[in-house]
Amino acid sequence: MLKSSFIENHYGEMLEIPNSAEDALLSLYSVDKISDISCSLKKSIAEKIKMFSDFENYKNKHREYTLYYFLVNFYKVWRPLLDLYYSGQIQNSINVLELGVGPGSTTFGLISFYKYLAIENPEQQFSLNLILIEKEKEFIDIFNSIFNFYKKDIPKNLQITYQFKNITIDENFSTTMFDINFDLILESNMLNENEYISEQTVDSLLKELSAKLKKQGSIIFIEPADKSLKNYLPQTRKNLTKYCLNIFAPCNCGTSCNQLCMAKSFIPKSKIIEDLKKNSIIKNIKDFHYFEYIVLRKDGLLKCILEPNKIQLSQINDHIGEEISFNAFILFSFKKKDSFRIKVCDCSCKDKEIWVTIPISLFYKQKITELEINRGCVIKITKAKIVNSSNIDCENNTRITIRR
Repeated sequence: MLKSSFIENHYGEMLEIPNSAEDALLSLYSVDKISDISCSLKKSIAEKIKMFSDFENYKNKHREYTLYYFLVNFYKVWRPLLDLYYSGQIQNSINVLELGVGPGSTTFGLISFYKYLAIENPEQQFSLNLILIEKEKEFIDIFNSIFNFYKKDIPKNLQITYQFKNITIDENFSTTMFDINFDLILESNMLNENEYISEQTVDSLLKELSAKLKKQGSIIFIEPADKSLKNYLPQTRKNLTKYCLNIFAPCNCGTSCNQLCMAKSFIPKSKIIEDLKKNSIIKNIKDFHYFEYIVLRKDGLLKCILEPNKIQLSQINDHIGEEISFNAFILFSFKKKDSFRIKVCDCSCKDKEIWVTIPISLFYKQKITELEINRGCVIKITKAKIVNSSNIDCENNTRITIRR
C-alpha cells in the first residue's frame, strides 16, 4: 500500500494553501498582497463575493469567485479520496474526467493529494491524465494561470497532463467524444439546482458516465451541504441501479436514504483569507466548510459493511432508558460548549434522525480527533443510554471506536 503519512496525519488539521497557489491568486489582480488593492476595487470584490452566498451567475465575477472559493474548496476532495485510499483503491497512474472545473479547486486538490503520495513514495512513478470540462472561458484562463505557478511544486515522479473541453453539460452531452475510459470521474458544486441543472440532465449524465467508467474506477460527486439542495443526492441515488452503479462511500444505506448529511473540512490556513478579513472584504470566516459527497463504483465494492446491531436505531423508541451498543455511519457532527453531537445511521433509519451526545471530556480521554467524527467514518459505541426516540447519551463507561 502506498505511504501517505502526511495526508493521514494532516487531514484532520488546518492545512496550509501552497505559496505558489496564493501567488497565482494575487497575480489575478497584479498585486503582491491584498492590501495593495485599491479601496474601490476592494469594495467591488467584497460585493461580488457576497453575491455568491445567495448565488449569482459568474458573469464579471470569475476573479472574485476564485480569490475566495478556490481556497475554501481546495481540500474537500481529500475526504472521498481518503475513502478510496483506506480501501486500497488509489492507483499510481489514472485517467481523470472532471465536470465543471471552474478555477480548479477540486483539480488542484487532487493534484496536491498525488503530490504528497509522490513525495512519500519517491521510488514510484505517478501520473494524472486530466480531461477537464468547463463552459466558462474565463475560468479556463484562470486555471491555466494558476497551473503555471503551481507546477513548480510538482515532484519529478508525478507527471501531469491536461486538456480542456470548453463545452456545457446538458442532456445532449456525450462521452463518446472521448476515446479513453476513466479511472476517476469528478464533479464538484455543479450538478444542483443553483447551477440550473435539471433532474433529467443528471439522469442522462449518469448513463454517460457509467459507460465511460472503468470497471474498477470511481465517480466522486461533491455538492453543497444545503437544506435547499437536500433532494439532489437522494435523487441521484435512486437513479444509480439503472446504470449498474453502486454506492461505495460514505455509506452503503442504498437508494432509500433521505437523510441530510454533511462532511466537513477545515478552512485552510491562508494569508490571503486572513488579509481578506483584515481588509473587510470578508466579514465572517468559519473554521469549517461543510459539504456532502458520494463515491460511486460499478464493481460492487463497498468501503465498509456494518455489523448488524442487536437493537436497530430505528427501534430505540421501544427501549428508552436502556443501555445500547451499536455500529453506525456518521452523517454529521458539530461541537457544542461541553459536548459533541453526532447524527448517525445504521441503514435502518431512512428519514428518522438519531443523535448521539458525547461529552468533550470523554471525547478527549479516548484521544479522538475532531475530524474523525466526520461523514465517511464509522462509529462503534459500547454502553450508551437511550434517552428518547431520537437521542442517545454517552456516559463515563461508554467506549467509542472510530473507523476512517
